[in-house]
Amino acid sequence: GACISVVVEMVIESAVRASVAMDTNDEFDEAMRGIQSPYYTHIWNITNLAQVLEGEKPALSQVTYRMRYTEENYAPRWRDGRREVEYRSWWAYEPFDDETASRLDAERIVQVNPVYLGIVAAFGGTEPDADYGISYLAVTAIAQTVESYLDNLRNSSMSLNLARGGSLSDDPDSPEYVRRVAGADSWYEARGAQFGNSSVTRLNEQNCCVESFPIEFPVVTGLTLSPDEANAFLDTFSNQTRSYSFIASLLASDVGAISLYADAGLSLTTLAQYIDYLFSYAPRDYFVDYVLASGNSGLFTTRSPREVLFGYRDTFFEYYAASYSGILGVQYASKEAQDRVNPPLIYAQKTGKATLKRAGTYTLWRNTTMMANRPDIPLKSGERYSCESLQHYESCRIWLDPVRPTGLTYKRVEPFREGKRKRSYVLWIPELMRPVSVVFEKDETIKGVRGRKYVPADSALLSANCSATTPCNPDNANYRMWGPSYHASMATTQGGVPASVTHPALGKMDNRYRHDLFDGLPEYEESSMGTYVVIEPLTGFFIKGHKRLQYSFDLHATSLTYHSHLFRRASSLYFPYLWFDDTDTIDDADAEHLRRVYSSRLHAKIWTAILVFLGSLCLCGTLVYDRVFPPAPRQDQEDLLEVDTSA
Repeated sequence: GACISVVVEMVIESAVRASVAMDTNDEFDEAMRGIQSPYYTHIWNITNLAQVLEGEKPALSQVTYRMRYTEENYAPRWRDGRREVEYRSWWAYEPFDDETASRLDAERIVQVNPVYLGIVAAFGGTEPDADYGISYLAVTAIAQTVESYLDNLRNSSMSLNLARGGSLSDDPDSPEYVRRVAGADSWYEARGAQFGNSSVTRLNEQNCCVESFPIEFPVVTGLTLSPDEANAFLDTFSNQTRSYSFIASLLASDVGAISLYADAGLSLTTLAQYIDYLFSYAPRDYFVDYVLASGNSGLFTTRSPREVLFGYRDTFFEYYAASYSGILGVQYASKEAQDRVNPPLIYAQKTGKATLKRAGTYTLWRNTTMMANRPDIPLKSGERYSCESLQHYESCRIWLDPVRPTGLTYKRVEPFREGKRKRSYVLWIPELMRPVSVVFEKDETIKGVRGRKYVPADSALLSANCSATTPCNPDNANYRMWGPSYHASMATTQGGVPASVTHPALGKMDNRYRHDLFDGLPEYEESSMGTYVVIEPLTGFFIKGHKRLQYSFDLHATSLTYHSHLFRRASSLYFPYLWFDDTDTIDDADAEHLRRVYSSRLHAKIWTAILVFLGSLCLCGTLVYDRVFPPAPRQDQEDLLEVDTSA
C-alpha cells in the first residue's frame, strides 16, 4: 500500500508539473505572451464645482469606461538550469472599442488636479511653502513675458520706423536699432530696463501695436530698479538652485548669506521689496491666479477621460517637469518603443522546475530584488523618484504606479508571497506596493474546475491605531500611515501627490468620511465592488477574480490653506478620483486543461483505491483460507511430537 501511494503521488506530481512548471520556450510563450483581460475604469465626476468653490459638498457622479489590458512578456533568459527565467515586460491599456475611444475624447471630467497637488507636495507640503518654492517658476514666467513683449517690439520694427520717419539698420540687434526702439544698448539691457522701471513701455507708449503687462517691479512694489539690478533679480530668481538658496537666506534673515549675492548685482537695500514681490505677487497673484488659472491648471481641472487616464500637458507642469502621464502611468506604443527608452521593466521568476511550491514567485521585480527601505523607486518611465523630501510618512516602501494588475495575468499565486497556505495566501499588489493577505471564504466551482475563493483580510487596507503622534500597530508599521480604517495612504504618486488606495466609493469607511463629506457616493456592495480571487488549490492557478481598488487624493486643511472653504466640515478629505475593476475568468481551454489534471488525479486515486482494495481482498482471503483449511504439519514437526511423546 505504501509503495502504491508513492507511485500515485509521483503520477499526480507529474500531472501537476506539466500544468504549472514553465521551463521551455514554448511553455513561456504559452503562459506569458498574448495576455489580455477586461479592465473597467470608473471615474468620479464633480457635477457642482461652482458650489464646491463656495463651500458646498462635492456631488460626485460615476462614469464608467470599458478598457482592455494587454501584456507581452518577451526575451526570456533561462538561469540556474532553467529553474528561473528573466524576461522583459510590455503592457498597455486600450479602449475596448471605437465607441469607448470616442467617449474618452469627447466627454469631460471635472476633478482634483494631481499636478497642482504634486507641486504643493514637492515645494514644502503647503500652499504658502509652495509660494516660496515656485517663486523661481513664477519669475521664469515673468521673464518670459517681458522677453515676449520685447520680441513683439523687435518684430514690429517696420511700423516703428515708419512712425518715426527715420531709417534703422537692417540688423535688429545692433546697438543703434536697440537704442532707437528700446532705449538700451542691447535687448538684454532692455529686459532689465523694462522690468526695473517700465522705460521701454514709456518710450513706446504711442505705439498702438505693442502691449505691456503690469508685472514690472515698480508697478508691484512702487520701487524702481536699475537695468543691471533688474536683470540680476530675474536671473537669480528664475534659477531653481540660486533661488532656493537666496529664499532660504531671506527667510532666515541671514544677511551674511544674502550679501554673497551682491556680486550678482542684487542690492541689500531692496530686500523688503524682493520679499514682497517674490512671496506675494509673483507666485500667487501672477502665476497661480493668472498664468495657471487661464491654463486650466488650478486645484480643480476639467479634462477628457483620456487625459485623466493617460496624462495631459499642464501649464504648471510645463514649467516644472516634462509631462504628466495620468493615473495609468507611462505607456509605450510598442515593445520596440519601450526598448529604445530602456526602462527598468525587467523581471525574473521561478519556473517550478526545482520545486512546484515556488513556481511563479518573483526573484526580480523592475530590475530590483529589494522593495523594502528603498531610498528611491524605479518608475516605468526609466526615471527614479526620491522619497527624502516627503513629510509625515513612516515609510518610503511604496509607490503608486499601476504597472501590472495582480490577477489572472500569470494564472498562479502571485509574487513575493510568504509561503503557500491553505487558509490564506500573501499576494503582491502593485497598486499598493505591498504584500496583502487573502483569506479563504468558501469553495467555488468555475467552469467545472473546483476552486477556493479568497478575499482580502481586513488588515489589507486597515490604518486603524495610526495618528500623527502614535505609530501604526506593529503589523502595519512598515506600510501604513495615519488615516481612517480601510484607507491605505501612499507615500506619493507620480509627481509627488499624497494619495490613498481605498475600497471603491470609500467603501467600509465611516460615514464621517463618506456621506458627511460627499454627495452621490453609492453604498458599498461586496458583490459589485469587492476584491476576490478564486484559486485552484492543486496548481495555484487563478481561475476567476476581480481586483477593485480606488485611488483617492489626500486633501488636508493644513496643506491647502488657500482653499479653506473646502474644509468647513472636516480638516481632511480623502477625495475619490477613480476606481478600477481588473477582472478575468479562466478561458475554456485552460479550464479543460485543469479538468484533465483533475481527471488524471482522480483516475490515479481510483486505481489506487482499486489496487488497495484488491490487495486487501487477497490478504483477507489468505487469512480466511488458512483458518478454514489449516496446513498439514511438516515431517520434522511430526518427528518432534513423537519424541516428546516417548519422553
